[in-house]
Amino acid sequence: TQNITTETTVDLDQTLTTTGTGDFTVSASGVVTVVNTGLYVITYSISTDVTTDNTRTGTYAYLRQAGSGEVTASRIYMYNRNLATGEATGSKSLLINVTSGNTTFEVRAGRLTGPETVRAIGTESTFTFYNVS
Repeated sequence: TQNITTETTVDLDQTLTTTGTGDFTVSASGVVTVVNTGLYVITYSISTDVTTDNTRTGTYAYLRQAGSGEVTASRIYMYNRNLATGEATGSKSLLINVTSGNTTFEVRAGRLTGPETVRAIGTESTFTFYNVS
């Protein structure tokens, strides 16, 4: 679980599973390094919840490649309102051609509207890579 008030890299708290050795690495902060070039289906989801109140709050997330910018058409939005039952999940799948080895990817998230602190529920969020080339 990670609070989101300003834009940050989401640590998805997940275990790396791979079909071969050396395909991917994951840093402690949630950044995935794709070691091999190729065509990948990259899917991510993020579940969010408000932490202290019942105030309308919107959050966004997107995929960042190589630490330098938002991947086109990767943005998703979540809306949270109710402390007791206000969880929301956004997800996206993209086909991305990785043309350089050791390319990094990360899910970035931030608060869009509202005053509430929102938390990313890492155990309920995912980050998946399939090499389809």
